[in-house]
Amino acid sequence: MNRLVWLGLLLGVGAVLVGGCRDNQYPRCGAFEFDPLKLVDEDADPLDCGQQRIELELSGHEALDCALQALADGQALRVEIEREPRADAVEIRAELFADEDGLAMLWQDVNEDLNGFVEAKVVQLDVERAIGCRDVEDAGERYRCFDGALEAAELVDTCERRAWVSQ
Repeated sequence: MNRLVWLGLLLGVGAVLVGGCRDNQYPRCGAFEFDPLKLVDEDADPLDCGQQRIELELSGHEALDCALQALADGQALRVEIEREPRADAVEIRAELFADEDGLAMLWQDVNEDLNGFVEAKVVQLDVERAIGCRDVEDAGERYRCFDGALEAAELVDTCERRAWVSQ
């Protein structure tokens, strides 16, 4: 009887320890430092799709296509997208880290004139919707499709949010 009690206690403690660690694994908030953004989970090995700059016309769509392919393959990924300011004078730099199930950490740095905010949040992507963007022939439309999938993603957690106003 004593052995069964001890075994039950050990299994319970083991389950609590494993469950407690899960919250800090990639892409959860605890796997990142935010100033500057840095992935600190040594067990995470995302495919680095690189950086893509979006101007009036999409220039260089390799990073986006890499991210869409990684999602389709069930591969953890990292991609950075930077959008040039347009008439609305808003510039957005975003880094997306996603695991093989579409759980993603999205870091956005938004500048509007001299004001803006940074935000890091964990979202659950609709992977099928995002993967469907691969079928869009035009690269600019493919980006808009992917951007729509990011906007529609379900919020899981907000990791950090800071706003600033120019003096």
